Amino acid sequence: MSRLLCLLSSGALLRACAEQHDVSGLAGLSEHRDDSLGLATGAVPNAFDGYNDPSLLLSDAVRRLEQLPLQGSVAVEPWSGSYWPEYKGGIAYRWRTGEAFVRDFMSRSEALQASADAIHALSPAEKYDLYTGNYGWSLTQGVLGETSPTESGWTGYCHGWAPAAASYDEPEPVTVRNPDGIEFTFGSSDIKALLTYYRGSVVISSFVGHDWARPARVVGTVCGSANPIDPACHDTNPGTFHIVMANQLGLAGEHVLFDVDPTYEKWNQPAWAYRSTLVESREPARFASMGTVTEVLMRTELDYTIEIEPTHDTVLGTAGQHSTTLVLHYTLDLDAEGQILGGQWQVPLQEGGFASLDEVWSYYTNADENHDGKPDYSEDEVSAIIWANFRFPDYLWLQDEPEWSQEPAYLSTGWELVSTTSTSRQVLYDYFAMVQDLL
Repeated sequence: MSRLLCLLSSGALLRACAEQHDVSGLAGLSEHRDDSLGLATGAVPNAFDGYNDPSLLLSDAVRRLEQLPLQGSVAVEPWSGSYWPEYKGGIAYRWRTGEAFVRDFMSRSEALQASADAIHALSPAEKYDLYTGNYGWSLTQGVLGETSPTESGWTGYCHGWAPAAASYDEPEPVTVRNPDGIEFTFGSSDIKALLTYYRGSVVISSFVGHDWARPARVVGTVCGSANPIDPACHDTNPGTFHIVMANQLGLAGEHVLFDVDPTYEKWNQPAWAYRSTLVESREPARFASMGTVTEVLMRTELDYTIEIEPTHDTVLGTAGQHSTTLVLHYTLDLDAEGQILGGQWQVPLQEGGFASLDEVWSYYTNADENHDGKPDYSEDEVSAIIWANFRFPDYLWLQDEPEWSQEPAYLSTGWELVSTTSTSRQVLYDYFAMVQDLL
């Protein structure tokens, strides 16, 4: 989730958390959508906009609700791994010893004489440089140049980990020899780090002529203001979410990637299973999508893999593998043929019923319980209440599978990968060709 490395249109794939607030005072709100408080103002629209058209991800997506499975999953759960935080130096972090931003690189002669323990403690980037016989430590120096100890703790490479974990079998530890005969072992997380960097930093090149590039394909927009009625902050539209989720996980049995937090920090995760329930059907809401004849309330449990600290051994099938479940409530607007036109995110109320994001925003921004003619809550306070109770994907995305270079680049200095020119990006892509031999 580097702010520099993974372009999403003109933004970056980035993550955050929220504290809990109580909306029990909204009990029964869903029964009063048209009352004098001006509830359901349309500030948060139901219909798809240009950023939420499911065809941006899936050109031939099934949109008819009754044709979409109510559950689905991938065959193998994505593996847990580190997001390689930037404040520790990304994949140049020596995770076995906890050393960050080490620049005391071994010369070739020093590496030949180094102890097995010293080699074992190297970072994933250093091990790959050593594996290729690159004593200029080009990859390591490049990674250190794009990270900093002053970075926020949530910035890193989850935009590379998410597609890597969903696309590749979990790598086993492997013992190798470099061109000089130095023998050492890549742990599982050392190889995971290389796959993470490959998917998040190598194959996202935007330079013309790089046919191997695989940028993210996205629906939804990046929330930067944390204002719930900012169009970038109340998507992904739940109709888009349901269509993409059910087509990918339900019909195709393939993963979908998403940012689990709708606010300005971003955590990219691989979703691998879901279970949906149609709670009820009802008359369309006041600001339903044009053409809506029925509104259905859905409850969905979405399973996704989460990050862990690096490990030497594999974690799938062990207590080291970590996944969690996001519970979502939302309405879907259906036309006369049952096609999904859009929807609205919902929150369950303690005393029963549901309220939409639009209704909660309208209720709290208009609340005047002391009758002084002024709103009881500031917009910042209302935003805090909403983000503590509504959690939904900020955007959904996919990355087409890249091919490995068939022309490995052998580097000798520490400068080949420092710049970000078209030539250096091509060299970086070719330099990663030998990663496939570790799988």
